[in-house]
Amino acid sequence: MDSLQGRVGVVTGGASGIGRALAEALAREGAKVVVADLDEAGMTGVVAGIRGRGGEALAVRTDVADLASVRALADSMRPSRSLEKPIFLRPMRRWMISSRLLNVPAQMKRICDVSI
Repeated sequence: MDSLQGRVGVVTGGASGIGRALAEALAREGAKVVVADLDEAGMTGVVAGIRGRGGEALAVRTDVADLASVRALADSMRPSRSLEKPIFLRPMRRWMISSRLLNVPAQMKRICDVSI
């Protein structure tokens, strides 16, 4: 892998699971990490862990299904001036959909907005 020193890695869903693992891996490779998620407590833990190991990380509450929230995420990164070659990562999740859930349009829309 090429060095990620000085690059910015943006990980949506970075507060837990695969996203957390991606954020930690980017930090180990020298990237500055932006952890974007709705889980503020989870993001705080990920960022603290990265910083505790000498890395640079920022938590930005982001709802990827909301365009204004995604724009705010982009705006939060502008001051870093390290965005010549940003790395955007979004871990994909496999959804199990029950027949009961299929009858709830708002929930289905949310799943599609986030996952597709």
